[in-house]
Amino acid sequence: MGILQKLRQKMRPDRYPADYWPSVVVLMSQPVFPSGDEILSHAQTAWGNAGQAKLAGTLRNGASHVIHCGPMTFSIHCTNAKYGQLSERGDGILQRPWDDHSAWMSVDLPKLRTQALSEAGELANMYEVLLVFVFLCWNNNCLGVYFPGEGVTVPNFGDLAASINWGRQNGLNLNFLS
Repeated sequence: MGILQKLRQKMRPDRYPADYWPSVVVLMSQPVFPSGDEILSHAQTAWGNAGQAKLAGTLRNGASHVIHCGPMTFSIHCTNAKYGQLSERGDGILQRPWDDHSAWMSVDLPKLRTQALSEAGELANMYEVLLVFVFLCWNNNCLGVYFPGEGVTVPNFGDLAASINWGRQNGLNLNFLS
């Protein structure tokens, strides 16, 4: 690895800091996002056991949504662009979602922190909560799912569960989901 690559890697880590919130990012082939009504409906289906899903607000001309559901606050962001600066992954099947995506959607728990959840043994539960929403949105437009707090990308191999199982069977460290 050349010196410029090493410097770039130090400036752009593979994962977010430990004090970041749990986030699941869906890398998408095309910028085809759920509508505001679909987001609220999916939120109610995914998280309605905690209470009524209520839209707290939208930002960025309707591209970002904040939803309260019981004691939880969720944010959903839809962006018609490549995902941030973390797009250099290497070669092969794990690189394909990064190379081919043109849009992304994230589902976040912005009031929680991954490190505290991990120390409390609750991180897997919170990722499961987020993944229920992602499951409801999952389709052929989804190229993969990225966990920024963990620095792990899982390519799409059919449905979301099959993709995660593929990751487990092929050596991806998905222990944070268990």
